[in-house]
Amino acid sequence: MIKDQPKGRFDQVKKEQMFDLKLGPLIESVIDNDDDILIWQPPKAGAKKGLGEKAILSHSSDDVDDCLKAVKKGCSLYFSSSPDFRNSYGKALSYQMGYDFAGYFPGSGTGDSPGDSYTEIEVFVSKKGNYTDWHLDFQENITF
Repeated sequence: MIKDQPKGRFDQVKKEQMFDLKLGPLIESVIDNDDDILIWQPPKAGAKKGLGEKAILSHSSDDVDDCLKAVKKGCSLYFSSSPDFRNSYGKALSYQMGYDFAGYFPGSGTGDSPGDSYTEIEVFVSKKGNYTDWHLDFQENITF
């Protein structure tokens, strides 16, 4: 997908399958797959966080305009890629990076295929200075 590909391959993928990183069409494609977009609102400057409270306020939306307005106001967005994009690239990227042992559901393979994809490709849209609450999960995070 990326490794051993001609120069400009990532630009080609970005243009053809990621809406050239145009946020409106990207959000619309997620909503068309019946997925919501999570909008993360950073805390107000100087706000104190109590024990057990999250610093980021989170709510979901299925409205493109609401999401775009939230980004303009300084919020971050979090959402899954389309299933087609995930299935096309998740396995291949896992394999090329040496994580192929973690890219498939165990025991779901056949002689022709190692199994169903166990990968997720998620998108964070954020401005400089925004962050996520500290957390643990099962995923390896790679940022481009």
